[in-house]
Amino acid sequence: TRCYNTYLMNCMNSTWMEFFCGCLEDLKPFPIAGIFFDGPVLRACHCPHCRRAFERKHGKALADATPDERDAFVMRTYLDGKRRLYRTVKAVNPDWVAYFNEDLQHRSLEEIRECLACNVLVGTEGGFQFYCPPREALIWRCGLQARILEAVAEGKPTVIFWAGDHKSWAWYLHTPAESRAMFATILANGANAWYGLHSSTDILNGATGRAVKDAFHFDRDHEALFQNTESLAPVAVFYSFDSAKRYPTSREESDFYGKARRADDKAI
Repeated sequence: TRCYNTYLMNCMNSTWMEFFCGCLEDLKPFPIAGIFFDGPVLRACHCPHCRRAFERKHGKALADATPDERDAFVMRTYLDGKRRLYRTVKAVNPDWVAYFNEDLQHRSLEEIRECLACNVLVGTEGGFQFYCPPREALIWRCGLQARILEAVAEGKPTVIFWAGDHKSWAWYLHTPAESRAMFATILANGANAWYGLHSSTDILNGATGRAVKDAFHFDRDHEALFQNTESLAPVAVFYSFDSAKRYPTSREESDFYGKARRADDKAI
């Protein structure tokens, strides 16, 4: 499987993990604050390492696995790999911040709790608008994802990864009004905001760039207003992570996974 249709993705059951953990250990002398993992990617793999690992666990070939057995094996590989990376970071420097780019809406509650154990803070791509006509972009998605993070983070700091451009048009920024609304809903729902570009920073000299800078300056100058706050919302929305995991109907496209897949065999 190729990531971005360009390079092969790693396998977390392979010896690549020894190499990568060694790279983390080599970072020990550097005065860095921590490690951010943009992934790992959840995917099915049929390499020799995965085939051997599955056969040891289930006593049969991976090719003979049921869809549920295969999915459970992929998820366990994913979670065990994250735990190993987190332990490695903390072994190198206990003071480093370690966290992953999480996709919490497609995890069961048990899986979310395992993911949280590997994160000093909890973040997600709540501010990426994927591959649709710009007028169809759901700018309120930032606030929705921030609220979901707050609900599951168990008090850990949360952050929304927010792209300034309409994916995948890197030079087509959100308008100033859209950008201000996206930022405001992130703050209003208790999360921090990370703003990213996929084009030249010169583009920030325009109207959108000035609006975003003003928003971050406002946050900086009024930081005390956003500390130790409590929601005044009088209505709660019940969302079952386990039901959403067991009965998915579709998944949005993303910069990693490409086309969404439908789980028709599990749909209600």
